[in-house]
Amino acid sequence: MPIYLLHGFRWPRQAIRIHIILQNLDDAAADWTMGRSGTVLLTSLHSQHPDLQPTIPNLRLIEQFDPEREESRVQPYAYVARRVVDVQARLWVDLEDLIATGREDDEKEDGKKEKEEEEDREGQMKVFEKLRDALQPEAKIGWYVVYCGDEERIPPPVEKDDEESDETDEDEPTPISPPPKSPGPKSPGPRGWFRRRETAGT
Repeated sequence: MPIYLLHGFRWPRQAIRIHIILQNLDDAAADWTMGRSGTVLLTSLHSQHPDLQPTIPNLRLIEQFDPEREESRVQPYAYVARRVVDVQARLWVDLEDLIATGREDDEKEDGKKEKEEEEDREGQMKVFEKLRDALQPEAKIGWYVVYCGDEERIPPPVEKDDEESDETDEDEPTPISPPPKSPGPKSPGPRGWFRRRETAGT
């Protein structure tokens, strides 16, 4: 049940539906943008915006979802994120450094100067803002903490009620037993055999 710290913007559900229809994405679901559906949507975004792959290769779609709350099953938006940190998998996160630089200390590249890193961040933001303007121009780009209680959203097993079970039993045909075999001619036994011998002797 991951808790994500992400940098991105909200993509309204209605806008996702329009994107799916316009791009003819049969395998994408507007109500859930993770898993296979998310892969289809991300592939579509990369094909429409070629600068994404080399500049923001870790672009992700994130849902907020609490399986214990019925009203949270379909939220009015998903998140498009250029930077995602799984907070639950970490013992600690330096928020100040992460928010200020977009990276943690252990992710900084050796030998890269601060000026070059700043230019990389500016380049990423330009590409990301261009994507935001194409998907949802009014959306705010910022840092969000998002909880997703079930990334797979596997449906529960279907249980048969008693009524359905009874109806099924009634509908099933009753097996028909084969008719009993008719008895053959009765054997005369030893006495009949001796009678035949006596008759033959006379």
